[in-house]
Amino acid sequence: MINDGLDDADPALEMMMSALKIETRQMRYFVAVAKTLNFRRAAEELCISQPALTRAIHQVEDTIGAPLLERDNQHVEMTEVGRTFLKGCQRTLSSAEHTVRDTLKVRDGDSGSFTLAYTDSAINGILPKILKDFRLSFPNIDIYLIDMSTTEQLEALAQGDIHIGFLTGPVFDAGLDQITMQRDHLVVILPDTHPLAVLDKIPVAKLADEPFITGYASNSQAVLQHIKQVCKNEGFYPKIVQEVRDGFGLFGLAAADIGISLCLDTIEVFSRKGVAVRRLEDVDYTIPTIAIWNNEDVLPSLALFTKFIIEWLQIHGTTQ
Repeated sequence: MINDGLDDADPALEMMMSALKIETRQMRYFVAVAKTLNFRRAAEELCISQPALTRAIHQVEDTIGAPLLERDNQHVEMTEVGRTFLKGCQRTLSSAEHTVRDTLKVRDGDSGSFTLAYTDSAINGILPKILKDFRLSFPNIDIYLIDMSTTEQLEALAQGDIHIGFLTGPVFDAGLDQITMQRDHLVVILPDTHPLAVLDKIPVAKLADEPFITGYASNSQAVLQHIKQVCKNEGFYPKIVQEVRDGFGLFGLAAADIGISLCLDTIEVFSRKGVAVRRLEDVDYTIPTIAIWNNEDVLPSLALFTKFIIEWLQIHGTTQ
């Protein structure tokens, strides 16, 4: 027969398990008495009657099975058991206080974490400034950052794998809240030996016969659609001869005279010998980068961050 240990339970263990029934209220009462060694003053400090305090201490002693205090009409002293119990009470109450405080911080968004995804244009725009300011204001909130294309972010939001995305807009989805972070113009990336490189601004129509380098359609679809629209407005479709993974590859192929590219002007933060960056002439077309999140997400830290973004933009404005 298997012995479950219940029939031969250690009396000391039984007493300890019984002591777990002691309430934090009773611990707080005992700490007050131990601090003053005076029931009357402790009762006044606790705003309860002295008889109620005395009953509470007796209940604790009965539960523990040993006196915590030695008292008579003249004085009150702690027993050795009482001194040990006092240390435990102080640790427990301190831990409980920290637990409540930390819980309230999470509830109010002052602590916790969330996952944020970004595109190249977002992380090369105003997002780093926002992240820096937010982290200074709320150092106890952890932000997990992931590099994702616009298409990947929309899928991740739908699956709940990320909490907020910074991606190329527009996005039409009633289930998502969004705010425009920045609006970027398109610039031309071309070899510095290209005949058009002598111009300060390049008319889009002059690119009609040029070979285009673009990002992979699979992860640059959103920006590519904008590029195609700008070209379509001028009556042509871009002749794509090469796709690249990122801006570094684009600059390299442009330097190799493989072709030209239209890119968001945030790419101007990069530079490379052999490559020229030129603005477009007479083109008011801008491409939005938006912050977007599920409007049913009740994560407190996310709510605090989105509120921070809105207030930050009211002060600093979007980039145009």
